[in-house]
Amino acid sequence: MNLQIERLGFSYDGDRLVLDGLDLVVDAGQLLCVVGPNGSGKSTLLALCAGLFAPSTGSVRWDGGELSAWKGTERARHVAFLPQQLPAIAGHSVEEVVRLGRFPHLAHPWARLGRLDEEAVVSALEQTEAMGLRARTIDSLSGGERQRAYLAAALAQGGELLLLDEPTAALDLHHQIAGMRLLRRLARGGRCVLCATHDLNLAAAVSDRVLLLSDGKCLAEGPPDEVLIESNLRQLYGDDVWVGPHPAGTGRVILPRPVEGP
Repeated sequence: MNLQIERLGFSYDGDRLVLDGLDLVVDAGQLLCVVGPNGSGKSTLLALCAGLFAPSTGSVRWDGGELSAWKGTERARHVAFLPQQLPAIAGHSVEEVVRLGRFPHLAHPWARLGRLDEEAVVSALEQTEAMGLRARTIDSLSGGERQRAYLAAALAQGGELLLLDEPTAALDLHHQIAGMRLLRRLARGGRCVLCATHDLNLAAAVSDRVLLLSDGKCLAEGPPDEVLIESNLRQLYGDDVWVGPHPAGTGRVILPRPVEGP
């Protein structure tokens, strides 16, 4: 199974293309990090991969099927999507929200969760270190805690394709590292994982491949050591960066060069 993106173009207003002629294939078992400045098309790309919009041009297919053409429940059995922001559902506990992730797998809307559903909920809470939050209401949580709860709901939902838009943005350092390691394990377990992120160092540390987006087009795509290089990053962000070997092992570190002047 794989995600196939061909000549993908999309416009919200019928005029300016947010994505323009994008080609990409991501196989099950891979973690791809999507990197780029604000407005480069990262969130739009993930929404199209989730089937929320139909492409203006080209196609987005999962295992050969056009994602935007699938019915919502059918698509939700195969694709889990965690957007940048979700509202706090006042009065509902974390466990209740995570249990909602199993809704696409029920025989009918009023069916009770079965044993496998309950196991998926517990596993998702454990994997995101959210078991201790299960009885608290979503609206009582910090931003980072809420992010972990919604990530647990996406994991409980299951599916072969997992899409996450800046999942570590509100997390502390421990949960950033734990979250990205979890995504890597999920990919190693057979899922296809796409993660949009602004954290270049986390992308360098855990991804199998990196896609650099610039004005809706692919600037570079491939293994992080080949893509996250100074020339690409200067072109992408317009800033002077330093890229060097990681002092604690393999991989690389990306830092801004010292700022001079007042």
